Amino acid sequence: MERKKISVVIPTYNRLPSLKECLLSVLENDYPNFEIIVVDDFSKDGTREYLKKIKDKNENIKNESSDKKIKIIINNENLGVAEARNAGIKVATGEWVAFIDDDCRAEKNWLSELEKCFTEEKLGFVIGNTIYFQENYRGNFPERLVNNNCAQWPGAGNIAYRKKVLDEIGGFDGVNFPYANEDTELALRAFSAGWKYVSSKKAKVYHQKAIWNVSALWRSAHNFSAWPLLKKKYPRKFQEFKPDILGGVIFAPKEYFYLLFLPIVLPLLMIRYFLKGTTKWKIFFTKWPGWLILKRIYLWREAIRQKTLIL
Repeated sequence: MERKKISVVIPTYNRLPSLKECLLSVLENDYPNFEIIVVDDFSKDGTREYLKKIKDKNENIKNESSDKKIKIIINNENLGVAEARNAGIKVATGEWVAFIDDDCRAEKNWLSELEKCFTEEKLGFVIGNTIYFQENYRGNFPERLVNNNCAQWPGAGNIAYRKKVLDEIGGFDGVNFPYANEDTELALRAFSAGWKYVSSKKAKVYHQKAIWNVSALWRSAHNFSAWPLLKKKYPRKFQEFKPDILGGVIFAPKEYFYLLFLPIVLPLLMIRYFLKGTTKWKIFFTKWPGWLILKRIYLWREAIRQKTLIL
C-alpha cells in the first residue's frame, strides 16, 4: 500500500552552506513518498542562484515521479521566517507538513518516525527531537538555547502538522506575533482548538554549529517577552509545554537568584571561567549580567503592555 505523502518545508535566508547540508539530509530520508519545498526569503548570498539551478533541473526532467520532487519558492522581498513557512504551506500537497530549519540536518528515518506517530485523526502535530551538533554534546551557553533533545518544545525546526490542521487554524502568525516564538503560538493555537499532540524522541534532527556573537545574544533577549502575550491569549493553555514559569507568574526563577546574589555569584563564575571556560569572553560578560537584565526589561515592559502578571 502506498504511503501518504509528506511535504517538507525548509525556509532559508543567507545560509547557503547550511542549506546544502540540510537538503542533502532530507533527500536521503528513507520515507518513500515526500516532497521538499524550499522557500528562499530574499537571500543575497548566492542561495537564489543555487535554487534556480535546482528549479531548472526539475523542470527539465521528463517523467519524474511525484515523490522527492523539490519545489522552489523565491520571495521578492524579505518577509520573515513565519511568512516563508506559510508560503510553503500554501503549495504543500502532502497529508502532513513537516518543518525543518535550514541550519539543521535530518536523520535518515526522520520522516518515518514522524509519520508513525499519527495514529489517530485527532492527533494534530508531532514534536521532534532537536539535538545541538551531535549526540551527548553538552555545549555551553548560548548553545543550549537551541537544544530540544527531550522533544518537549514545539519548535518549528523539527515538527510535523497534519495539513488539515493548518488549513483549519491558519499558519504561523509573523505579523501579530513578532517575538520569534510564532512556532509556540501556533502549537498553542492548535492545542486550544482541540487537536492532540505527541513527542517523538526518535524523530531526530541535528542543529548545525551556530555562530553566536554579542548582537545575536542581544536579539535573543527579546524572544522571552512573548510570554505575557501568550498568557493573555491562552490563559489556560500557555503552560502546556512546561515553560520555566513558576506558578504561572515567575519566569525563570533561578535567574532571579543569580541577579540577587550577583556580587557573590559573579566572582565565582569568573574563577570557573578562567579555569576551564570555553565560551568566548565577550559572550560570558554579555550574559553576566547584561543579557539577564535585558530579558527582564523586555518581559516586564510587555507584561505592563498586556496587563498580564508575569515577573
